[in-house]
Amino acid sequence: MNILRETLFWIPLLWHWPFLMLCRLSSRRSIIEKDRLQWYIKVLRTQRQPNLRDDFQLSLLPEYRSLCYSRMGGLRRLTQWYLPGQSLLALARPQEYYGAGLVIHHGGNTRLGAVRMGENCEVWHNVTLGVGSHDNDDRPTIGNHVKIFTGATIAGKVTIGDYAVIGAGCVVLEDIPANAVVYAEKPKIRINQSR
Repeated sequence: MNILRETLFWIPLLWHWPFLMLCRLSSRRSIIEKDRLQWYIKVLRTQRQPNLRDDFQLSLLPEYRSLCYSRMGGLRRLTQWYLPGQSLLALARPQEYYGAGLVIHHGGNTRLGAVRMGENCEVWHNVTLGVGSHDNDDRPTIGNHVKIFTGATIAGKVTIGDYAVIGAGCVVLEDIPANAVVYAEKPKIRINQSR
């Protein structure tokens, strides 16, 4: 049974091996390594020294592959055609605009188009960071260690301070100071009982 389990591990790993090697050979490998360590802690929930099985588990995540492909530059063409990233995740700016340690949880319908994102940020699905008007420089600036939860929209020339938390469903159109928590108020639902 152990031999079968080991065989079932190594066969798919051969498919992902070129991607893992490109991450190691990339000229931006120091940033990819910081991303990788944050993904171990935040996604795989492990504090131990990472091993090959953990690398393989990360390579199975399309969001992680999308982030690595944005960091790799032209090298991504070697594996992206058969091992694509998350198709509904748009990293709209070049990779140098995203700080190291970026973690994207469930990256579907997410568009990251900030002027700059700081280090160790976390983003969930359905998040939009982008242009508030037709002016291309009208984009948000995100600080370090910011968490942006599901469905949040940050538009325009706003600044989000370090360690800020943007709650689910928030629409942010003005500056947020450091260490602030922003949340959307629960909408009141009225039910008409008369018939």
